[in-house]
Amino acid sequence: MLEIRVQGLPEEVREFADALERTGCVLGRSREYANRGEGRYVRVYLEAEAPGADARHAAIEERGR
Repeated sequence: MLEIRVQGLPEEVREFADALERTGCVLGRSREYANRGEGRYVRVYLEAEAPGADARHAAIEERGR
């Protein structure tokens, strides 16, 4: 699993996070958090599964047997 932090202007962060969700690899998404200091920027945290992760996990388990 990957943990990804996306930060930028609110609309850009939403559009990018939405695009990643449409790929089907996003497992979870946080709410928007305002960045400290400069008030224009926000951040969102995503949990995602890397492409091909199931095959890699199966190969690792097989090697462990």
